[in-house]
Amino acid sequence: MNIILLFFLFNLQLLANDKLVDISQIPKMPTEIQKYTRIVAIGDLHGDWEQTKKALLLSGAFKKEKKGFMSTEWQWTGGNTYVVQVGDQLDRGPDDRKIMDTLAQLRIIAAKGGGGFFPLLGNHEIMNLQFKFKYVTKDSMYIFKDFDDKGPWKLGTSLPPDYQYRLKKRNLPYEPGRFNAFSKNGYYRKLLSTQNVVMKIGDIIFVHGGISGGLGLSLEELNNDYKKWILNGDPDKENEYIDNEDHSPVWTRIYSDKDKEPLCVELEAALKQYKASMMVVGHTIKDQIRSNCNGKLWLIDVGMSRAFGGKVQILELRPGVSPRVLK
Repeated sequence: MNIILLFFLFNLQLLANDKLVDISQIPKMPTEIQKYTRIVAIGDLHGDWEQTKKALLLSGAFKKEKKGFMSTEWQWTGGNTYVVQVGDQLDRGPDDRKIMDTLAQLRIIAAKGGGGFFPLLGNHEIMNLQFKFKYVTKDSMYIFKDFDDKGPWKLGTSLPPDYQYRLKKRNLPYEPGRFNAFSKNGYYRKLLSTQNVVMKIGDIIFVHGGISGGLGLSLEELNNDYKKWILNGDPDKENEYIDNEDHSPVWTRIYSDKDKEPLCVELEAALKQYKASMMVVGHTIKDQIRSNCNGKLWLIDVGMSRAFGGKVQILELRPGVSPRVLK
C-alpha cells in the first residue's frame, strides 16, 4: 500500500475513533414488534459506504443535512417507519468500519425520531468475530490500526498456525488492530452483540439466510444464544446454530440457492411455527429483488456493493399493500 495513503487512512481513523458511538446509548433491539405502518428492508452491504448511503437515502427514512464547513449530519425523516438491514455489513469492500460506526449512530437517531433502524447479523459479521478474515480487503485491515494497542493481539507476537494460514491465503498483513477490535471485550465485538440475528415485525420475519421449521428455539432464544456466544463464547468452537450451513440462520441457503428450487414446504413449516406469513432474506445475490413461494418469500440481496456490480434496490412493505421494490 502507498505509504502516503496508509498515513492518511490511519490519521483519518484516529479522528473517527474520537467519535465512537457510546454503545450504552444504543436502544435495545427488540425481537418482535407487533404492528407497523411501513417497513423498508435493505439487503447485503459488504463494505461499500457509497452504495449503503444511497440505499439509506432511497428508503426515505433518512436525509443528510449540511452542518458547517465540510460537515454533514444524518437526520431521521421516516416518522414511524422501521428500516431493517438483513446483515453482511462487513467484508469485500474497504468501508466496513465506517458502515458499522454510521449504522450504530443511525439506530439512536431513528429511535429518537419515533421509528427504528435494525441492522441484523449476517454470516460475515460472524466470520469476523471468529477472526476468519477470508474476505477482508487490505485497506480494511489497516483501518483498525488505532486498536493495535487495545487488546491481547500485538505486533511481533506469533499467530496460531491456522490464523497465519488464513492471512497468507488472502495475502493479508497481520494487523493486530482488527483482531483486537473483534476480540472479547473489543469495541466492535460488543457493538455487534447488540444486533439481532432475526426480527419479526407484524407477521414478517427478517433474517440473513433463513429459518427452517423445527429449529426448536423461539426467536428470542435464538437471538439470546447468539448474543451469549458473541460475548462469552469461544470463537474457535463450532456451534450448530452459528456454523452449520443447513441450520444456521446466517448461513443456510435453503430458500435462496441459485441451483435449487426454494424449499417452500420448509418455509411453510417455519412460518407456521413462528406465526408469520412472510420471510425476507439476503445472503445470496439475485439480479433483482424477487419473491418466491407464492409471495411468502422475498430475496433482497442484489449485490449492492460495487464488489458485485453495485445495484441499489430495497423493499418497501406496508400492511394490506403488495410489497414494492424501490430503485
